[in-house]
Amino acid sequence: MPYVHTGGIVGPARVDVVVRPSFHGDTVIGVPPFGRVLVDSHAAPAELRATIEELDVPALQRLAAKDDIEAELRSSAESDVGGLVRRAAIRLIVVTALAGAVVGLLLGRRRRPLAFRTTAAATGGALVFTVGTLGLVWGGYRVDSFEEPRYTGALERAPAVVDAVRREFGDLSGMRGRLKVLASQISELTKVATGPVPAAEPGEVRLLHISDVHLNPLGLEVARNLAETFAVHAVIDTGDLTSFGIDGESRIASLIESFDAPYYLVPGNHDSEENRAALARYANLTVLDGDVVEIRGVHVLGVPDPGYTTIGGISREAAVGLRNEHADEVADLVRRRRPDVLAVAGLSLADDSLGEVPLVISGDIHERSEREEDGTRLLTVGSTGATGLGSFTVEEDRPYEAEILHLVDGRLVSLDYVTVKGEGGAFTVDRVVYTDS
Repeated sequence: MPYVHTGGIVGPARVDVVVRPSFHGDTVIGVPPFGRVLVDSHAAPAELRATIEELDVPALQRLAAKDDIEAELRSSAESDVGGLVRRAAIRLIVVTALAGAVVGLLLGRRRRPLAFRTTAAATGGALVFTVGTLGLVWGGYRVDSFEEPRYTGALERAPAVVDAVRREFGDLSGMRGRLKVLASQISELTKVATGPVPAAEPGEVRLLHISDVHLNPLGLEVARNLAETFAVHAVIDTGDLTSFGIDGESRIASLIESFDAPYYLVPGNHDSEENRAALARYANLTVLDGDVVEIRGVHVLGVPDPGYTTIGGISREAAVGLRNEHADEVADLVRRRRPDVLAVAGLSLADDSLGEVPLVISGDIHERSEREEDGTRLLTVGSTGATGLGSFTVEEDRPYEAEILHLVDGRLVSLDYVTVKGEGGAFTVDRVVYTDS
């Protein structure tokens, strides 16, 4: 029995199935390399093991594009699993019957007059045992036991993640209301704590710099409220609006259509070519691919990440190497286009542009940084999506981060760095004034 495998397609996955003798009546779902899900599903002395061997990415993309993903997955699973179970049962019965016949023949050789009877008895015994075991599994299978699964490996954290997701999105409308109040308070706090910006208001251009939303809709909600409160002229996103490179992820851009300010995306290493094309089709969102956009007289050059590192992409190390290789091309583009701001999806893309452009902005590393080198100020912003899916784990508890850049005559005169911490809404605003501008 342990050597009888059968495989097939279930939804977007290729699955291997095996039935093993066992004192514990479990259903075991293997999800390499993350671990296993164990369910105490029946009392029969057999373990049902299904292992996900391969994910069909195009099928997964088609599934993600459906309006009701859960219903679509349930429907395909019900139809696919039926055929898979039948094949497994038939193969198991045939193999054990043959094994019984072979054992009967070997035993019957010692008593030739009884050889046929011994073979028939062994074959019948194998069939009775196998069919009886399968019948016990079928008759006593408890589907509701899947409501209390056990986990091994990295999947042990799955219940905590699910609970955190429910907490995070359980009151999305309430969260939006709190964020709107916070955003208005941020503006007042800035005025009281730091005083007015030392620059004439006429001619000032305000840009909201965000990055690494990673599919977190609350990150875009934070960005939208900050854009309204600070009356920014544009939003510059320096990459990783999506996370896995699946076509359906582009639907998060529907939230951007409600922004009052134009939204410019410089794609990152998590934004696949397919997603970049899909995102560009949404209203109010412009994908920058070596393009210069003029925002109230401020010229911004956007250079995307040349590598893609998620499903079907290259390694992180290879992507870093690509950035280094493209740095000289970016510098040539800077010298030809003479932008006021260079927006890149990784600071190393700007290594050869130092001294050629006043300001470089980026994300990618999920933390704030600032330095000046050869007359170029380099800024990175933390994750506006609180690292996306990582924000749903209790251990992470990362803030939502963004920065408002105030420019006059194409030069940065001040910066407001905003952090919003989790559902509680605790926030800070750090204003930096650049007197040398």
